[in-house]
Amino acid sequence: DGCNVAWNFASSSKFSTEGLEIALRWFRDKGYDKAVAFVPHTYANPNPPQHGPRANVADDRPRLRRLHEEGLVLYTPPGADDDAFIIQYAYDNDGYIVSNDNYREFKRAAQEAWQGQ
Repeated sequence: DGCNVAWNFASSSKFSTEGLEIALRWFRDKGYDKAVAFVPHTYANPNPPQHGPRANVADDRPRLRRLHEEGLVLYTPPGADDDAFIIQYAYDNDGYIVSNDNYREFKRAAQEAWQGQ
């Protein structure tokens, strides 16, 4: 969960591209060669709209774009549910999710689907 990691790096009040890269490199160095971070494409926007103190934009957009070019960051389309992309990628790749998001809406939907069978 790239946004989650970047926004929470060192209790940051900004999207820390450095923090995201540190986390990704740590996992890659430990042998998790498929470690990636999902980030909404709008965070890489070179001319982002300002929405108050917590604008949905990376603090270092060129660095975020470089991480994307290296395959470490995968963009989700504008308006898409990035959580759904994260869960599907983890499922398809037998992976793990690093986040402090509890994905309540997905747990609820899975429980309802399970009970309906």
